[in-house]
Amino acid sequence: MYRSGRGAYGLHETLADVTGLLQSDGCIAYESYIKKHDVERVSCLVHIRRRFFAGRSNHWELAELAFKAIQYLYRTEALCRDNSYTSEQRLRVRNWVARPAYDGLLEWVIYQQRNNLSKGNIGTALGYAKTTCRVCAIT
Repeated sequence: MYRSGRGAYGLHETLADVTGLLQSDGCIAYESYIKKHDVERVSCLVHIRRRFFAGRSNHWELAELAFKAIQYLYRTEALCRDNSYTSEQRLRVRNWVARPAYDGLLEWVIYQQRNNLSKGNIGTALGYAKTTCRVCAIT
């Protein structure tokens, strides 16, 4: 269903009573939906990576570190895809390889966000990643 705009009303109408994990960008309208439904928001690495891409303008080194961690996670998925792993095999690889990397990325983001007072693009990227990385969609 197409709906113009990104307001909370349309979101509530479109998702109705969806429960479980909800992967989304950081749009504030999702917060009101999450509060009223049995939903847990999970992050999207593409959206996080996009913010760090913009963050290169004022802190290239931090952005590159985030890129390397995200690239590692992408390579893990490519390994599973290229080897035609079953869903059970993918889950094992994700739990054994990707989850520790993702958790490490989140810890790094929290540390950097706490210690980087930048209001520029890198500060925005760190804040966004910290907010949306609460739950990992690896399972």
